[in-house]
Amino acid sequence: MPQNAAASAAPPNAARPPRSRRPSVLAKVALLAFSLLFALGSLEAGMRILGVKPHTATVLSTYFQQDAQTGWRGRPNAQCRFTTSNFDVFVTHDASGYRHGRYDAPLAADATAPHPVAWVLGDSGTWGWGVPDGKTYVDLLDASSPDGTRYRNLGHCGFSSVQQWLLLKELFAAGHRPDEVFVLFCANDLGENLDDKDQQPPRPYLAVVDGRAELRNYPTPPAAGLSVLTWLKNNSLVWNHAHYHAMRAKGAWRERLAAKSVAAAPAVVGPTQPGPAAPAASASSEVRPSFAHVPETPELIALREAYRGMRDLCREHGVRLIVLGHGYTQAELGRACEQLDITLIDGSRRWRRHWASAEAASRRIDFPTDPHNNEYGHQLLAEGFREDLASLQARAGAAVAERIEESSLKTR
Repeated sequence: MPQNAAASAAPPNAARPPRSRRPSVLAKVALLAFSLLFALGSLEAGMRILGVKPHTATVLSTYFQQDAQTGWRGRPNAQCRFTTSNFDVFVTHDASGYRHGRYDAPLAADATAPHPVAWVLGDSGTWGWGVPDGKTYVDLLDASSPDGTRYRNLGHCGFSSVQQWLLLKELFAAGHRPDEVFVLFCANDLGENLDDKDQQPPRPYLAVVDGRAELRNYPTPPAAGLSVLTWLKNNSLVWNHAHYHAMRAKGAWRERLAAKSVAAAPAVVGPTQPGPAAPAASASSEVRPSFAHVPETPELIALREAYRGMRDLCREHGVRLIVLGHGYTQAELGRACEQLDITLIDGSRRWRRHWASAEAASRRIDFPTDPHNNEYGHQLLAEGFREDLASLQARAGAAVAERIEESSLKTR
């Protein structure tokens, strides 16, 4: 009988090899992924229903976003709990992306406001690192302005003098205008103006070539980071909290290592800043000594170029520019303001007195393991600058009265 005929004669219900009922590896992975996504989605929904607030341990990706002109700009309407081992505050931005403060009128209203408006530019020290909304030195100046001037906080974390200049340029180009511009100088501005290494995220900087400052990395290219992770951090509570606790653990580990390395080192009293200190000021903190001896370093050339850009913009739009110095005001700052004829309020002597008094009273001006000014430090900054501004206005009024008197004498 042929073989195929014998096969066809086999009963139809003959036994076949049993099929495996165990799921494949691919099915197991799909089931696990679905279960994980379902759990995370349920956790996300539960956190939102319960009103859980986001945390952040890193600021730039939470409160700021990429900007071609300045490197980064404030994220509009950002709001997040900002917590580290030194503080726990809730920080919000307004609709324009600036730190929310006492003066909350729209930015577009500044040019036609019935009262004087002052913009305050700076880095994280002005933005208010670790300080609650309404408690920065800008807010405190606004709360106690004797002439009704309203102060707007335009501080951005990590901004150099170059970025402050370009931000001012962008605002003026958009038709916005205040009556005064204040710029808070910090010693780290000197290095950051020239920094072509720390480009994560990218930012514009100045390169000094043959004694001349050249603007580089402008417009600024987009950051080459993992934007998906940044999006998750800003939009998912689950990812935000997981990232926060991971960064807190990493920060605590670094702090422990740093504490071990300096355990035997002597304590340093008072603020420490890099670079040469400015000459001692006179009894009145806003009176400038001579800085003619300061050499032409790349730091001075870059700072002068950034401040020249701000000065020219302010003069073009009829706006007064004032630079605020505190801590150990650098000699480069004094020399740049002297060369450009920019008003400098040098509060360094007063700030050192405040620091010594706080140390004597066992009260901190900064955070325990973070050099930023705490809420008390912002209060002292506001008090000092308020006194200096009043003195500046009094001297200006006296000078005007003296000129009027001289003119009247000549006409007699």
